[in-house]
Amino acid sequence: MMAKEAGHTKGRSTFSSPAIMMVVSLFHPHLGGAEQQALMLAEQLIKRGMRVAVLTRSFRGLPSFEVIRGVPVNRRIRTLPWGKCFGLSYMVSVLWFLFRNRNSYDIIHCHLLGFHSAVAVLLKWLFGKKTISLVGATGPVSDFLQMKNVLGGARFLQLISRSDRLIVLCSQSRREALAEGFSPV
Repeated sequence: MMAKEAGHTKGRSTFSSPAIMMVVSLFHPHLGGAEQQALMLAEQLIKRGMRVAVLTRSFRGLPSFEVIRGVPVNRRIRTLPWGKCFGLSYMVSVLWFLFRNRNSYDIIHCHLLGFHSAVAVLLKWLFGKKTISLVGATGPVSDFLQMKNVLGGARFLQLISRSDRLIVLCSQSRREALAEGFSPV
């Protein structure tokens, strides 16, 4: 059952805490900074009584669903490996999973600005979901620069700027967000 795999029971829960679907392109066992931060944040939120699950890319040799350190992980983002097809297939895959499981979460938390952040804002408009986007990289590898360099990047950034919250972790990411017209927290 897909909604069960998403990490929550099907339909609206009677719990008072909102359910969070974290979306991150890579996740454990990949050990980059964003991946580690997403896992630690998910663990802490669960310890505090929140319902959290992760949506991430699928990789050969890794199960499509598992629980890592108490965190339900859905490796359901399927992509095509070729240039512009990667981005389109990534967005469609994220949209399809989040649409099919829309009753299992209330908040979409996107780690790093990316295609999934734009999809989250679309679901905000369609289904009233709350959205959070986290800026992870600054400077020459800035999340903002990465998005600007993709086809339609300026439009994606305009869409992402409508997230309910944009989280920045340092003064540099705050300056970059303000320069792009975002209102960071």
